[in-house]
Amino acid sequence: MKFRTDLVDEDVAKELVKVENTSNENLDISVVELDEESAKKYNRKKGIYSTINTIGIVEDNIMLEEDITIELIKLIKDTISYYKIKPKLIFVVGLGNKQITPDAIGPKAVEGLIVNNHIEDENEIKIIAIAPGVMGQTGMESANIVKSIVDSYNPDLVIAIDALATKSTKRLFKSIQLASSGIAPGSGVNNKRLELSYETLGCHVLAIGVPTVVDIVSIFNEYNIEDENLDNNFFLTSKEVDDLIKHTSIIISKAINISLLDLK
Repeated sequence: MKFRTDLVDEDVAKELVKVENTSNENLDISVVELDEESAKKYNRKKGIYSTINTIGIVEDNIMLEEDITIELIKLIKDTISYYKIKPKLIFVVGLGNKQITPDAIGPKAVEGLIVNNHIEDENEIKIIAIAPGVMGQTGMESANIVKSIVDSYNPDLVIAIDALATKSTKRLFKSIQLASSGIAPGSGVNNKRLELSYETLGCHVLAIGVPTVVDIVSIFNEYNIEDENLDNNFFLTSKEVDDLIKHTSIIISKAINISLLDLK
């Protein structure tokens, strides 16, 4: 049985995963680069997938949050360098449903961004942002909303922030994945919507995601529990999900703000 996961380092052969140690013993970085052949094999898109793996993101560990922020800033800048562009206008999209806590990380992160497209300063990289909601709230595909804004403003880069699914409870809120290839919202929870990618938007899409849910079948498999009658439409999250969403979204928005400022 194939278990649901949006984390590429959970889904590919181990030899494709390169682990880089950091100066902090509580963090490491996994990097997966998929060429056209390997991307097709694993039903992924070609590109670079970089993941910060940590012991956790917790309210009472300020030093750990700062270390994660520093690494995330580096990875955001590295991924933008991968595109070989010098963006002047960046469009940040917070995907997900703010009313459902495990799915609220995108909208929450957008709240912490410094948007400045309305301020006249030719020397600054301009930032626009939106949390488009989900189809159940708007009746519209998020990708179509994003596409209309892309067509209107012509950004050089889209940064999409979303909640992800993992196949291990040990990864919940303990990883942040960056994908150079974009994202298909909802794919990890079997609710795949139109993707956000270079092919659909006409500009590069950097996806930033955090695993916030794991399905019940994956949990049973992880703990070697057998049950032939499992319903794979149930998902679990952490009991501290409110605090974890709050602090993780702050880390992401802070890292985006600082990294884009440093691109000047």
